[in-house]
Amino acid sequence: MKNKLLPLSLAAALLGAFPVQSHAQTALFWDADGAAGIGGTGPWDTTTMNWNTASSGTANSLWNNAVSTFASFGGTAGTVTVDAGGVTTRGVNASNNGALGFDTGGYSLTGGTITVLSTVADANVVVVRGGTTTNIANNIAITPVNGTTGDFIRLVHQRVNNSHVTFGGNIGMAAGVTSGVQRLDFIAGGGATGTQSTLNGVISNYLGAGTGGTLQIRVGVNGAGTSPIVNLNGNNTFTSGVIVGDGIVNVGHNNALGTGTFAFGTGGIGVGS
Repeated sequence: MKNKLLPLSLAAALLGAFPVQSHAQTALFWDADGAAGIGGTGPWDTTTMNWNTASSGTANSLWNNAVSTFASFGGTAGTVTVDAGGVTTRGVNASNNGALGFDTGGYSLTGGTITVLSTVADANVVVVRGGTTTNIANNIAITPVNGTTGDFIRLVHQRVNNSHVTFGGNIGMAAGVTSGVQRLDFIAGGGATGTQSTLNGVISNYLGAGTGGTLQIRVGVNGAGTSPIVNLNGNNTFTSGVIVGDGIVNVGHNNALGTGTFAFGTGGIGVGS
């Protein structure tokens, strides 16, 4: 985290909140356009060969919910329609990789639920490596790696100046997480400035059935990143509060902050009209 003065109690709570780790991972690259290179518009399911094992787009592959690791979207931006039965991908904690990685702006994801399995602690769900606009309309169900002991999940790790990720669906933990506070982090990293995340759906402890665990939202920076903006517009029901270490949270609904405590260090809160 940047060297900024925080109240002693909050500084202690935030200490070590946003570590960066790096591990080799594998990816499948979206390639639905049937032409040279990668990208395009098409269905994301387990029966259509819309993926490649290399960013050069030379070998077609199927998505496999049981083993496929994380999805990378680059080349020509398009609309990706997730199968109605949903798909499963995996969050990783390398600073440049996540369950959904975007190298090109203008992608829109829609359709069924995206389930994210965290393969390690402090995993990234969405990483923006290129482009400035990404739209994700899907519900997102997250299964933290530690399950019952609490975990860090970087919902968004933006590494591009002025990038804006919009979530239109609902977000929560998948059934099976039975205890512990699971964190959803919003991070500006890699020196990025002017980053925003907008959440228009409902953020709840669970997406569907599930009891015992809770969600907490944290906003901050990683390394040289600068003050991300998070816009919370949903009728949210998560119960472990919001902590803004460095950044701004704008609220567009009376229940945008869920329940629980709200605390901030060098960040703040804005109220929508």
